[in-house]
Amino acid sequence: MPVAVKKDELRKVIKENGRNSVIKMKGPGRSKSFDVMISSVQFSHMHYDYYHVDFNRVSLDEKVKAEVPIRFIGVDFLEANQMILTRYMDELAVTGFPQDIPQAIETDVSGLKHGESIYVKDLKLPEGIEAVTDANHPVATVSVAKRAAEQAEDTNAEGENTAPAE
Repeated sequence: MPVAVKKDELRKVIKENGRNSVIKMKGPGRSKSFDVMISSVQFSHMHYDYYHVDFNRVSLDEKVKAEVPIRFIGVDFLEANQMILTRYMDELAVTGFPQDIPQAIETDVSGLKHGESIYVKDLKLPEGIEAVTDANHPVATVSVAKRAAEQAEDTNAEGENTAPAE
């Protein structure tokens, strides 16, 4: 059923509760409210404002599928050490009861070394939430920044080309 929602009110609800929250909505001409979740948002490219929002009616005792953003903590630490985080996923498809769906999944990458990866199975999901994506799917990998790798190669090459004076 099509509904019109005031942008400012929607923006406030999303800011206060998050995009994956359960929202009480009252349809046109209805006295009872019902539970919905946002399933997709389209933005206006010109103004970066809501253009269209799809809501799905949900039951609090039935599991739903949702896309949850992945937040990478510690990226600044990697960058300070001349490493880059290559992200393969920015969102994770999960299932769970609507009220249990998190607003984001946080994962700390500050302890990763060059060549190490995080996989779906490494993400800490809240109780009752299951990943839909294969557990062995990579989420992110750490590598040495190209400039840092080139500097290391130059340093090694200089050391090899320098012969001791006789």
